[in-house]
Amino acid sequence: MLCLGGAVLFAIVTVLQELSVKNTDIIEYLGLLGLFGSIICGLQMLLLEKQTMISSSWKNSGALLSSFAACQFMFCTFSSIFLLNMGTTALHLSLISGNFYTLIIGILLFNYKFHAFYFLSYTLSMTGVYIYSIKRTSTRPMHSMLTVSSQRNDAAAQHLNNRFVNERKLFPIITFLNN
Repeated sequence: MLCLGGAVLFAIVTVLQELSVKNTDIIEYLGLLGLFGSIICGLQMLLLEKQTMISSSWKNSGALLSSFAACQFMFCTFSSIFLLNMGTTALHLSLISGNFYTLIIGILLFNYKFHAFYFLSYTLSMTGVYIYSIKRTSTRPMHSMLTVSSQRNDAAAQHLNNRFVNERKLFPIITFLNN
């Protein structure tokens, strides 16, 4: 049940990630993901792992933490680019093919015995990726994003202008001194 729950939550996250990436800027998305991800993970670490952090020795952990951070950065960046170009379905189909590569490494390194259906599952997964990638998923046109952005900027500028006008009415002495 935990595996199915994790798969459902991962699917929901990637669909929302695709929605965010296709409707906003990738750099803005990645920046907010890093900011809020750092805050949430830091709070979880303090609440759940406080004793472990205090009692652990941190001698050789710098390289491991740096490697993990670099891998997470690359995964988030590349998956965002992949989602922008291909979509959630293609991402999930591509991640399914990772099991096949694990099988190949297991055969070469550990003499793992496998069932013939692994080849069938890999063929079906890759066929799904190829069929899905024939047609690119639709995105919002760039000019509509710029229009929405300029409308937001116009609304913000109007709000600031109204606020400044109201402050001038409330504080005429400051207005007189500024002129």
